[in-house]
Amino acid sequence: MQKLWIIFLFLVPFLVSIVSMPLIVRFSKKNRLFDATADRKNHKGEISRLGGLGIFLGFFFAFIYLIVFNFNVQ
Repeated sequence: MQKLWIIFLFLVPFLVSIVSMPLIVRFSKKNRLFDATADRKNHKGEISRLGGLGIFLGFFFAFIYLIVFNFNVQ
């Protein structure tokens, strides 16, 4: 049972991040929220400035999950 909780704890944030990233990119394209290219930048095209938001949401949902279950992963 403990393995199931641990797998679930890692799977939920992963899925939240995977699902939220295309939505964030679509929102960035719609509202033109991109980092401009320059000589000092490594990227060649437009890169969304909101990419970290998807990662943050994954960590946030994992943290909320732990709080709801009182950090009891047993």
